[in-house]
This record gives sequence, structure tokens and C-alpha cells, in this order.
Amino acid sequence: HSQIAADLWNLHGDDEAHLTELGMVARAQVGLGADPGTVFGPLLDRAREIPSARSRLLMNYVMLLGTLGQRPQAEALYPALMQALQEAGDTLGLANVHINRGVDAHENGQHAEAAAHYRAAITQLRGTGNTRLLGVVLSNLSEIDGNLSAFEDALTLLISAGQQELVAQIRRNAQLQTP
Repeated sequence: HSQIAADLWNLHGDDEAHLTELGMVARAQVGLGADPGTVFGPLLDRAREIPSARSRLLMNYVMLLGTLGQRPQAEALYPALMQALQEAGDTLGLANVHINRGVDAHENGQHAEAAAHYRAAITQLRGTGNTRLLGVVLSNLSEIDGNLSAFEDALTLLISAGQQELVAQIRRNAQLQTP
């Protein structure tokens, strides 16, 4: 379906949508055994002049490398990904990258690095209205700080935004009980 969609976007002359959809085809090819660099490389070259498509392709590529356990390769691409997201003006993408990097550092016990990424994510979230991501970041920061009150405040924010399932998941992950 992604290949058909890519062909249709190409027919309509929408290079951005065409390349973005080819990124989904590339993900499927990797799932079928193709080498990630082999399938994403040519697409990234083609997207060099289209920042929004390049940033999406890089995001998918980096996430895929992480999923495949190729963390060093993924981490090597973070500077290019951050630059592409900045060029595309994708503040939510930047926030998500900082959150993902923060979670990785958090899980590895690198709390200062995690906190720095979470704070950078908050900066990127400013003005977006994305309560869900803000609540996640605030709960993660409060967990690092050991501040149960701030943790509960972040969960209250999420509940008021209708994110009950996310709150339940955060509580399970933190292994905390409602006071």
C-alpha cells in the first residue's frame, strides 16, 4: 500500500509526500531483511533539498536502527537528525528526539544527561499545546528528582487532558501506587 501511495504522490508531483511514503516502503523492506543503510541512503540523498521529508526519513531511519539494536549507528545520526528537524521547523519532532534520548539516558542511569534532554524537550514543547508530551516529560523529570509531589502534579495534568491510559502506564512503569 505504501508503494502504491508513493507512486500516486509521484504522479501528482508531490516530492515531499512521495519521499515520505517511500520511507514507509524502506521500513517494510528492512522488516523483510534489507540493510537499513542500503534502502534509506538513496532516499536521504534525494531528500537533501526537502527538509521536511529529510527529517521524517532520518527520524524513521534512526528509530529503526535503535529497534534493530544498532544503537551506535543511531546515535551517530542524531546530529544530522537534529539539524534536519531544525531546518524543517519541526519542534514536536525535536521534542520527541529529546524525549527518546532522555529515556535512553534515564534507563541507563545517566540522570544528569536525561534531565538535560527532558528540559530541552520542554523548551521545544513551549507553544505547541501538546499536553500529553509535556506531562510525560514532567513525570520523567520528577522521577529523576525523586519529587513525588511533582510526579503527581504531572499525572494530574495528564488526567485532566484525558490521558488516563497513559497515566496508568506511567504508574506501572514507575511502580507507584495512587496515594
